[in-house]
Amino acid sequence: MSTQKQEQKSGSDSTNIQAGGDVNFGLSYGDLRQAVMDIFKANFYELSEAAKQLAMKRAEEITKSFLEEFLEKHAQHTTKLQEPGVQASLFEVQKAYAKTGDKELGQRLLAVMLQRVCSKERSIRQIVLDEAIEVLPKLTDAEVKLLTLSVSATKIKYTDINSPRNFENFIKNALLKFFPDSITPAESSHLQYCGCFTLPMGMSKMYMSLGEYLGHRYRGLLTHGFTEEEFKVASDGRELDSLGDFVIKSLRDEHCYQFNAMFDAEFDNKLAKHSLGTTATSLKNLWMRKAMTKEEVEALLIEMDPRMKMLIYAWNRTILSAMELTPVGYAIAAANFNHVMNGDIDFLTLTSMP
Repeated sequence: MSTQKQEQKSGSDSTNIQAGGDVNFGLSYGDLRQAVMDIFKANFYELSEAAKQLAMKRAEEITKSFLEEFLEKHAQHTTKLQEPGVQASLFEVQKAYAKTGDKELGQRLLAVMLQRVCSKERSIRQIVLDEAIEVLPKLTDAEVKLLTLSVSATKIKYTDINSPRNFENFIKNALLKFFPDSITPAESSHLQYCGCFTLPMGMSKMYMSLGEYLGHRYRGLLTHGFTEEEFKVASDGRELDSLGDFVIKSLRDEHCYQFNAMFDAEFDNKLAKHSLGTTATSLKNLWMRKAMTKEEVEALLIEMDPRMKMLIYAWNRTILSAMELTPVGYAIAAANFNHVMNGDIDFLTLTSMP
């Protein structure tokens, strides 16, 4: 790497992001590491010697982690590291981690930064990710988990939830995993203050309990099923096999049957293919009537895992169910979700989902 010595002065509130006159970011890991660390050294606070050494150690650590993952996944974008906006964002990551050394914060910042460095400048993606980098260090672990829980419960469509066992795995690994041990009113208010969520007009979403919400979202699993006689009454005397594989043995009760659909939309699409006329309305009523009540769903959740009692309480009695995440909230939640679940959720996709 060829560099020219270049002097640059800045005020106490400014950030030096000029790397030098003639810089080639396409050579080696060592060159990249030195260039990135130079940004940190030029801009971080004047500290006592002991604090300075600790800050440098942490900055080296987060820089190493960033470059290793960046070069492994996005080596074709090394020239992006020349851009002032990218360097400024990377300094924010270094600064935040140097202050605390918090491992979880570091992983979350890296997840956001790796998206940021590949984003087009002045795009909504880049702007939101930069805001997320600034907001993340201000949030507690519980606050980040709460945002992620909201996304995992309401936005992610888990296509493998097709059996009671998989539904239980979803409860344990996709809901309880993100449920913080405690969440205070102060943290809820602080999340809103930081611009991570808003509350809808009229608070209409507040009144859908967790049992009601999951019962609606996964109606095909949270159903009692029906008897052969009940099906015949609803279908004008048709046999169970008259609709092909649309009717199957109940997943919960070997003595009953159920419709082979998990979601309302899937049920409607499959039902429409049979062109049943007014009988279709009767079968739709059977589908709805045999669904578990919200109280039954919540009792089942607690039976699956006693910890669900606290999550149900938090969902039903706090603003959790009413939160409407902002793009920044989605960016933070998606980054944490992808880190924990090894996923690849795009936060901008989440913002457009109902």
